[in-house]
Amino acid sequence: MLLSLGVIAVILLAGGLALRYWEPLRVVGDSMRPAFITGDIAIVRKGAKVCTGDVALVREPGHGAVLHRVMGVSQNGSVTTRGDANQFDDLGSVDPSHIAGKVTAVVPLGVVIARWREQQTSATLLDQQQIRQ
Repeated sequence: MLLSLGVIAVILLAGGLALRYWEPLRVVGDSMRPAFITGDIAIVRKGAKVCTGDVALVREPGHGAVLHRVMGVSQNGSVTTRGDANQFDDLGSVDPSHIAGKVTAVVPLGVVIARWREQQTSATLLDQQQIRQ
């Protein structure tokens, strides 16, 4: 029993330390297709410096979290971003203080979720009424 509690404590401590440096983030939207699809989990290294080609986590005031590719970094550190599926760069450059980190790994759950949804069948209300009769 004491050993089990010790193992649990170590796991919780390790998890807490990991969350200090990395943030799992669920992908929503199509702007980063095909690199990410809705349902994928992006693992973001908090505070990591970004370079051209990296996928940055941008958190600007008044906007939600955005994962977009870094298209360029200017001399003053501002960053130009674009979603992989978008034709044009995002409007305006991103202040370096709004870059929360960069994606270091992706857990491709989106594909699994999409395939599961395709396999699931559900009866419409009309079908349900016919079954009851």
